[in-house]
Amino acid sequence: MRKEIPTMVVVIILVLVIAVIGFLFYRSTQPPPPQEVNPITGEPIQRGTEKALKEAAPEHAK
Repeated sequence: MRKEIPTMVVVIILVLVIAVIGFLFYRSTQPPPPQEVNPITGEPIQRGTEKALKEAAPEHAK
């Protein structure tokens, strides 16, 4: 005997697939976040990680 897939299961799967494809398309069309620019040189400001910032400016000795 052949088992039939319930119609609601097919509809739910189709809706989920369309939602995932739509979400991925939406994310791919978003512009990148704005970048801070140095007003004097016009070059983008590079932000370092916390570790790199701590190494560049160590705490004062006691």
